[in-house]
Amino acid sequence: MEYLLKSILCLLVLLLFHRLVLQQEVLYRFNRFFLLAAVIGSFLIPLITVEVEQKLRPEPIVTIFDPSEILPSDFHSESEILDPNATEPAAEVAEFPWEKLVWGIYLLGFLLFLARFIRNIRVIHDQICKNFKVTFRQETIVLVSDSVAPFSFLKYIFYHKDSFEKEGIPDAVFIHEQCHVREKHSWDILLIEGLLVIFWFHPGLYLARQAIQLNHEFIADQEVIKHFPVRDYQYLLISILSGQQGFALGSRLNFPLTKKRFAMMKKSSKPGIQVLKLASLVGFLGIVVALFAEKVAVSAPAEQSAEVQVTDEPKSISIHLAANGELLLNGNPINQEQLVRELSDVDGEKTIVHLTADPKLKMGELADIQELLRENEVRRVKYMQSESQKKTSSSESARERHFRDAVFLIESVDMEYTQKRYAELSEKEKTGLLFTDKPVEKKSPDAATFEAWKNKDQYALWIDRKTVDNSVLANYKAEDFDWFFQYMNHRQYYYFFLTP
Repeated sequence: MEYLLKSILCLLVLLLFHRLVLQQEVLYRFNRFFLLAAVIGSFLIPLITVEVEQKLRPEPIVTIFDPSEILPSDFHSESEILDPNATEPAAEVAEFPWEKLVWGIYLLGFLLFLARFIRNIRVIHDQICKNFKVTFRQETIVLVSDSVAPFSFLKYIFYHKDSFEKEGIPDAVFIHEQCHVREKHSWDILLIEGLLVIFWFHPGLYLARQAIQLNHEFIADQEVIKHFPVRDYQYLLISILSGQQGFALGSRLNFPLTKKRFAMMKKSSKPGIQVLKLASLVGFLGIVVALFAEKVAVSAPAEQSAEVQVTDEPKSISIHLAANGELLLNGNPINQEQLVRELSDVDGEKTIVHLTADPKLKMGELADIQELLRENEVRRVKYMQSESQKKTSSSESARERHFRDAVFLIESVDMEYTQKRYAELSEKEKTGLLFTDKPVEKKSPDAATFEAWKNKDQYALWIDRKTVDNSVLANYKAEDFDWFFQYMNHRQYYYFFLTP
């Protein structure tokens, strides 16, 4: 909705500049492309992103905690206590479907304007197909039986049949309509009419259509007065316009602003004024972009003053329970009596306790500390992992990542081999694996070792965890392998596992 509003206002502002500044000058062909660019640009300018420096005020620091982390499991908020006198909430009143109504109105308008557009095209198409056509001075003239004012559409000029047979077509009228055809003015009108089917509610498009049609007449009139006196041409227009009608999509002589056309026929502009107005257009377009483009703030927030003190920031303390029953408060040894005194001096509502415990600690001792915290109204408790737990978890995670894609050959007492993934190994088998956090260095075989591996009677080979024949080594070089290790079974038979 915001985009459409910006687009409509943008086009209206551009049309206002054309009406007040450009339309008064003999810049008809420039104005034609300005009007078309204004229509298209009004849909594109709101999509442009402009970075704007903006000084932001410092905002208070807000710390958000997960209630499941800072509240004990047996804590209940007031909202969880049911009021026996509470009444059931009133049933919600169904809202009127305004959104559906708006979309329904839009769809109805879309269908009506689409039908109108198709009908206008069909009417002109029928006129072209059913009426006689002649070629006159390299142009196609459609002779219509209805008494209509001369008009043109695409490459066709439409003229009254009886008038053409009796008097022919006046040279001034022919030059006028020929200009419409050769300048391809019909495509401008088709563009606006097509947009009106989709944006039929857009007031700027109706004004743009009117301005474009008027400018088309200015261009054609200017071409005529190069060959005929202005007064004679004006009398001819008046005689043709009286009592005749044209078609909706055609470029026609029957235009309601004939008086404006007559005034512009005698208009002459000074080159200096034209240059000045065109130069002002550049600055005006910059203002339009600044007004209707999407603005994004890029500056960092203003630095906070050193004198500002945040008094609402909660106090944080850490309590660690060792396996031997020792208590540590912020890293310092303390007993329960001292802990009680420390907790009595703090505001329980504004204090966060980071509680850690060794894995071997008895649950009863942990429950005693929890009860102690509740008695002192300390309800914001975050249960953290101890350093030993973090190291164990981190080491185990690194080990699992290291062996995740590995395949192990497990030899049974019968000297049979079974392939297993790391997750399928027993705890005893996992413990026997050599593991280091350091990255494995490249280990390529030397030339002599590589040649010895080609003896299949002495060596069995695995490449990328797959058993291969020794003859495949003819396709490799020693430096092609980044790492290898060897294993000798009970039969003194060597196995080599290679990674290219």
